[in-house]
Amino acid sequence: MDSTVKLYNGNRKRFKISESQEFQVFESDSIQWQTKGKIDLIKDTLIVKEKHQETKYVQLTRITKNDFDEIVINSSGCYGTCPVMSVIIQHDRKVFYYAEDHTVRKGLYQGELPEELFKVIWFRFTAGYKKGLKDIYMASHTDDESIEVSFVKDGKIIKSVYDYGRESPQEFMSAYVYLMNRMDNLVDLRKSNQVEPTGMSFEYSLNEGKNQYKLLHSESFWLWSRLLKAKILKPNQVNVALTCMIEKQKSWSTINRNGHLEDVLLEYYDLILLDGKVYRVKNRAKTDGRFFLMETVEGKRLFLDIGTNFLTSIIVNRPLKYPYIPFHLE
Repeated sequence: MDSTVKLYNGNRKRFKISESQEFQVFESDSIQWQTKGKIDLIKDTLIVKEKHQETKYVQLTRITKNDFDEIVINSSGCYGTCPVMSVIIQHDRKVFYYAEDHTVRKGLYQGELPEELFKVIWFRFTAGYKKGLKDIYMASHTDDESIEVSFVKDGKIIKSVYDYGRESPQEFMSAYVYLMNRMDNLVDLRKSNQVEPTGMSFEYSLNEGKNQYKLLHSESFWLWSRLLKAKILKPNQVNVALTCMIEKQKSWSTINRNGHLEDVLLEYYDLILLDGKVYRVKNRAKTDGRFFLMETVEGKRLFLDIGTNFLTSIIVNRPLKYPYIPFHLE
């Protein structure tokens, strides 16, 4: 186990109401019940009357429909031991998890969330979503982690949020913190048979003529997961104009060449498993948002259909330099 990983005991507490209408909370540190005050219930509001103050707990509007059917979370890491991971949760409790660094597990996993955990996470994200989230939340300090969350409905990204330094609303922030700290404790996850990503797999950008779009890591991870499930088509089945070029972020590395240090630009390729066969695909592909023309390292062309067009307005209206990160100047 990674020595930097700490045990997470959750951010919820047990409570009860005594026969004398006292509101009591169980404190795990002292292992005992503590009385917080008398209670009064008025319609949808619970009032806890303490010695010098009153605290009101208001019941949230009950959820009657799903505004989204998938949630995608990505954490960037930080100047320290923040976890680096990507998670997709579907409305049927299925989960797809990539644990990259500062996590107990490493690699790709899939499975189902326990029902109780799923209800808590889905409710918290829904509560945060209904508050009306902004696109970007930025702290003024540096070297902190970035959290990116995308909400998906019917195969389309309908909202993405970038939160640097945990500046987002409490309801939203508590949802992703709770989830991220629970992932390594899940016992029902199994190692995925999908080949693990290589290089900087979750930093896609798109070019359409003079227009350039940048995908968040959460959006890139979701798109990558859709490509893994794509249907392979024959060339004569693709009758649309593939006007966009999608490309992964390249990175530089320093190598020792004949005793001299030299910076080289790395161009990764991905290993993807389709129909039981592993393909080594290059980092550039043509697309219209739904259909993808990819090329393998060996020169074979692959026509893929992900089923829906991911180029929604939240992506095509976004500038390439988005968002501005204090310590990752572009």
